[in-house]
Amino acid sequence: MVHEFPDCREMVYETDVLIVGGGSAAMFAAIAAAEEGCTATIVEKGASISSSGNIGSGIDHLQAILNEEPWDTAEEFLGNLVNANEGLIDLEVAAVFVDGIKDIVARLEKMGVPLRDPATGKYRRVAGLGSKHPTVINFAGGEIKPILARAVRSSPSVKIIEETMLLSLLVNDKRVIGGVGFNIKEGSLVVVMAKAVIIASGGVVRHFPVTSGPPFRTHHYPYNTGDGLVMAYLAGAELANMEFAYCSVVPKGFSAPGITGFVGLGAKLINSAGEQYMHKYHPLGENAPRNYIVWGTWKELEAGRGPCYLDCTHLTPEAIRHVEVGIQNEKPLLLEYLKAKGIDVSKQWLEIELQELDQGVTFAVGAGNGLVIDADCATNLEGLYACGDAAYISFAAAGAFVYGFKAGTTAVRYAKKLANVEPVDREQLAAIKSSIYQPLARPDGYTHQEIQERLQAIMARHAGLVRTAEGLKEAVRLLKALKADAEKMKAANYH
Repeated sequence: MVHEFPDCREMVYETDVLIVGGGSAAMFAAIAAAEEGCTATIVEKGASISSSGNIGSGIDHLQAILNEEPWDTAEEFLGNLVNANEGLIDLEVAAVFVDGIKDIVARLEKMGVPLRDPATGKYRRVAGLGSKHPTVINFAGGEIKPILARAVRSSPSVKIIEETMLLSLLVNDKRVIGGVGFNIKEGSLVVVMAKAVIIASGGVVRHFPVTSGPPFRTHHYPYNTGDGLVMAYLAGAELANMEFAYCSVVPKGFSAPGITGFVGLGAKLINSAGEQYMHKYHPLGENAPRNYIVWGTWKELEAGRGPCYLDCTHLTPEAIRHVEVGIQNEKPLLLEYLKAKGIDVSKQWLEIELQELDQGVTFAVGAGNGLVIDADCATNLEGLYACGDAAYISFAAAGAFVYGFKAGTTAVRYAKKLANVEPVDREQLAAIKSSIYQPLARPDGYTHQEIQERLQAIMARHAGLVRTAEGLKEAVRLLKALKADAEKMKAANYH
């Protein structure tokens, strides 16, 4: 049944390229589109592209292959990826990263991102998780997202629509031709017709309980809730590796990045007996791939050798100050949290725990889960592209930049082959409009909080870090029932 909402304003836009999401991948997709001489429209559900996405509060590290050392080459990097990802990576798509990252580093510096150590004029590079070589640039990136946003806003060919959540793709004869959503503040229906569409809306967060307590204090951007992946999947796009989850170790009580910086400079992971345990689980020890860090820590806890800690007491004051500056640029609240707890990492161990699980989050070693893309960032649907954590291969923030730029370039080249934007299919639009606003018409039903709490409970109990066949079958049964109840949700307002 189609319900009418006559008081709802309808806003229709036309553009060469529609970019779903306003994170770092979206910024570079828009920059690429503008450089190719086409129009682009960014639709972001957050209040501002200056602070949206996983690096909205800053970042202190960037993986890069720069050909400065014998190990600093594409061949060395790609050769290590197969083992680091246990074979689950398309090397042709991964090669896009090593081919493009040097150009991205140059672009970032030209924009004013301070990638070099001001004292030496050189890059300060450390070994990241999963790497025996210092491939990661440490830098003061607290303002990186505002810098990217200013670059995008300065282009007259890029339109930015904020506080608007897209929920459905428009498809004509298996070709994606636009998207539909609504403004979360005043409720207007937003329709964007496009020659090409890029999904750059990040991964999936908050479908597992947050270990630190408050539901929005997540390791990654809490508003990345998988809507881009869902709308693409419902349109017919292929997903891969969604059975895998992202996890990391975080400070106890505060799910936030920060551990990697300390480990890169020599911090140790120890159990309650003070034993350094990671070499039992991987030859690289603390520099092992993130999944081994998680597994090793979990095994120690399960064996009764917890709590586990990060030991920085042997690091030099200079090294600790350097990491603290990095945290200040990426997650400044973590420093305030440690201060409030009376924790001085130079003098005492910092207790760690496993963070909440995420889906659709790609790792620094490349493979993750999300939309399947080829070396042009194209999905299996004509006119649909994906990049960043929405795609099944990226390389954290650095990969978001590279693949965002690649997606923008190839999407524009596809769009240039088309004469016109497709007209709006009013019948298709009416059905989508009804589904969007239906919760407002229900006086009774479930709240979104109730649905989310049930989802988190199901996932934590039956599909968490350790899984069984029986548990997964039960999860499927419960999720089917939850899906039926989710269709009965009510809403008191547009937000």
